[in-house]
Amino acid sequence: MGRMPHSASAAPPAETPADFPVHTEASAGRYSRLKLGLWLAETVVLVSVLAALTLTGASRLLLERSQASINARPLADLAYLLVLGVIARGMVFPLHLLSEWWVERRFGFSRQGLGHWLGEWLVRSALFGLLAAAALFLVVETLPWWPWLLLPYCLLFLGFQFVFHEWVRPAVLERWYPREFLREETFQLPGVGSRKLPIYVVRVSHVTRHVNAAIHLRGDDSYIEITDTLLASFTQEELRVVMAHECGHLWDRLHLEEHTKAGVAQSRRKLWLGMWPLGAGLVSVGVVSVLAPVIGVSGYQDLAALPLIAALTLGLTYALGPLGRAETRVDEREADEYALRLTGDVESYLSVMEKMRRLNLEEWRPRTPWERMFRTHPSYRQRTMLAKRFRPGRRIGARKSPSF
Repeated sequence: MGRMPHSASAAPPAETPADFPVHTEASAGRYSRLKLGLWLAETVVLVSVLAALTLTGASRLLLERSQASINARPLADLAYLLVLGVIARGMVFPLHLLSEWWVERRFGFSRQGLGHWLGEWLVRSALFGLLAAAALFLVVETLPWWPWLLLPYCLLFLGFQFVFHEWVRPAVLERWYPREFLREETFQLPGVGSRKLPIYVVRVSHVTRHVNAAIHLRGDDSYIEITDTLLASFTQEELRVVMAHECGHLWDRLHLEEHTKAGVAQSRRKLWLGMWPLGAGLVSVGVVSVLAPVIGVSGYQDLAALPLIAALTLGLTYALGPLGRAETRVDEREADEYALRLTGDVESYLSVMEKMRRLNLEEWRPRTPWERMFRTHPSYRQRTMLAKRFRPGRRIGARKSPSF
């Protein structure tokens, strides 16, 4: 796993299980901190570069050169948007290379050659960049006609985001990570009834050693995906726990968030958090409109101001990221509870947790506030304690409010 072994005499972190080697726990900490640090660095670099393009006048120069080179004004604007996209992706490329390829190889996860990773990164970048440029092109060309068009465009953005993440991106990624049907599982959801979910296996073992499972919530068309690395490493009893956990997310969506007071409250919080990027965009437009004379732009319609609007929007969106992740940890805890209640198999649940921790090199407990704030799952210590408190036939505990 990690490349920097520690002395066997080093004291183990507090409450770390005795059967988890000290040097492995230390490697898990380094891995976690490296990934988080690189992600935070990417955020800072992206926001800073976009803001600097407007504040230094570089975006104005790029816009003027595009318009001078291309006679048709709309095509010049489109070329300008594409250049901005190339600059933004180019500036974060070194950080992506470190996080997605170098760190993964450094800790023994990646089986991907540099050329293979680079090809995948280029295709992902081109796909997202072209779609984003097309969406922005529609906005910037029509917004000067009537500023209130921004409101319906916000709704269109939500639709674009859903289509991209649920349909376009998975279809493209299947080129590198093909999937095949495994079987169907039938689950009894308390308060909902019987649901049959197809299970698909995604082939990732040629690229990574990580194990993972996820449910795609699409109403009656929901399905579960597991990696072939997980299928190869887990027993049938452990797989049953994994499937039950993923189905627990469906039960959360169909029952807890519709028929329980705490669930409805959380659903509303998640709705507002999900809409916050649009609110952040509107706030950013307002800020740029007020500061226009100071920063040398004619207003929010000025294409030279677009990078600064994007920077402010991203910054405000990232600022509330920890709140969204806190809600996600609540969902994961509910799914764990559901898996325990459905299977009653504490031993297999604990085995799943231990294997996931070893195979994905996860810490027993995050050491810093930053790690706790940006985790999407409860710590393995919390998940283990949840299972140890479990008693068949009795609810483990009421839904908890999100916390850091």
